[in-house]
Amino acid sequence: MRYIATTLLLLFLSICHGQETFQRVIDADYATIGNVERDASGNLYSSSLSFYAQGVGSGIQMVKYDASGTPLWNRFLSSPTDFGVFTDHMVVNSTNEVIVTGTVNATGSNPDSAYVAKLNSNGDLAWALRFGADLAGFDGAEGFRLTLASNGDVLVGGIFTFANTQQDIFLARITTTGTVLWTKRIVAPVASTTNRLGGMVEAADGGIIVFGLTTLNTEGSWLLKLDTDGAYQWCRKYNTNTLQALIRPLAAVPTASGYDLFYNTFFSSSNEKLYRISTTATGTVVGSLTYDYGAYTGQVIGVTPITGGYAMAGIVDSETGTGGDAVLFTTNAAGAVQWAMQYGSNGGESFRSVVPTSGGGYLAGGFGERDSLVEFRGGIPTQSYLVMTDGNGLTGRCERVANVNSSAITFTDAPYLQVVSDVAGWSIQPLVSGSTFSMEEVCTAVGVEARNAVRFSLFPNPTQDRITITGLDNAAWQHQVVDASCRVVLAHASSGDRLELDLRTLSPGVYVLHSTSAGARAVHRLVVER
Repeated sequence: MRYIATTLLLLFLSICHGQETFQRVIDADYATIGNVERDASGNLYSSSLSFYAQGVGSGIQMVKYDASGTPLWNRFLSSPTDFGVFTDHMVVNSTNEVIVTGTVNATGSNPDSAYVAKLNSNGDLAWALRFGADLAGFDGAEGFRLTLASNGDVLVGGIFTFANTQQDIFLARITTTGTVLWTKRIVAPVASTTNRLGGMVEAADGGIIVFGLTTLNTEGSWLLKLDTDGAYQWCRKYNTNTLQALIRPLAAVPTASGYDLFYNTFFSSSNEKLYRISTTATGTVVGSLTYDYGAYTGQVIGVTPITGGYAMAGIVDSETGTGGDAVLFTTNAAGAVQWAMQYGSNGGESFRSVVPTSGGGYLAGGFGERDSLVEFRGGIPTQSYLVMTDGNGLTGRCERVANVNSSAITFTDAPYLQVVSDVAGWSIQPLVSGSTFSMEEVCTAVGVEARNAVRFSLFPNPTQDRITITGLDNAAWQHQVVDASCRVVLAHASSGDRLELDLRTLSPGVYVLHSTSAGARAVHRLVVER
């Protein structure tokens, strides 16, 4: 009978965890994943800023994986004439070509440049361009965001800085073969201030929506509409400056009726938050939400639309007070939080990007402390941290339930103006494509059979209303009760030797109690009867 029960439990788990899950680091002397992406075939991609001390230097680590996370190819892009190449954003087009943007860190006193590069579907470099504005006082440029037009053109945006610290936004339209069609400079209506770019999306009529922020306290964030040739159409401003916090625009996402605009706060004296403003197609506010981590501080860094809602990736302070944990949560279209999980060790981990997988789970990327994740002893430097979860955010490794709260907030909008003009400054960017790659599993789970050698005691089981769990060894555990449709229906944390769970809200049936702690997992069958 026990053999049959164990077999049924393993079958239940295999159904609930039908897709591949893992936690990995990509080895380098220092690295962090800036972006993860997925193509139409289900293949996955990561782009990292990586540094290798032994003769390789700083560059971009580009990796393509199949849907299960097996590497297909990797490329290390570096510049033979510059100090380093950094990555901020990546997109994959309909023919599985990869476009990446970021910053070329120049040598000596030369100003940094923005760049955009394309790799074909085999990972070979097709072309690369760099941008340094041909303007008096120019002091450097950074590439921030990419989006693809419906005809395949690449839209790349970023900022450029002047010697007087003024920052303006640039936006360029480039063909798939690398021909620059036009480049625009977007300047705030107040002189010598800073514009920040959150993102760009193509409008339904083929025009371009630009999401940004003017940092002066008298201004605010804004949504700007350009036509297909980059000509000014309209602009709406939002009173986000009234927050009395330093906020940053993250992403603009098209919806059925307009746009969802996302912001985070950073270096704030209060708890950092995520803000979401929903607008009509012409930028009028229709509703707003804010998210926080309760008693802990944290930050959302990546926002990705998913079917029926959004996935959010970032960092939250660890409950232990040391380092931070990578965090991942999802919301429905109305903004209600569906589930929230945090990942990592006693060191510092963070996610910067997340994408849904073809198997119904999620791939998230950022950075983590390799020594802490592998040996649970802490240590730097950080390395690229890649995590694939199931549809509920579970991997069975170094994870626990996170606390994310949402509430309504009010913002208003008004007509605004950004000054748009032409600018030049593109040239060929020399890049060298090489290959250096190593990846290892971290937070390796202790399997069902191995963990069950030190089984918890569950009594009574079956139960009608409550169950007592003993044998927890005074360790910090996160417990989740999962139903037959693989939904998490109950979650609880424990730190003592025993825990009593109230199951009165559960319907009669068979469940799985899934418990995780640092480097360990326990799975038990749980039956509720009435």
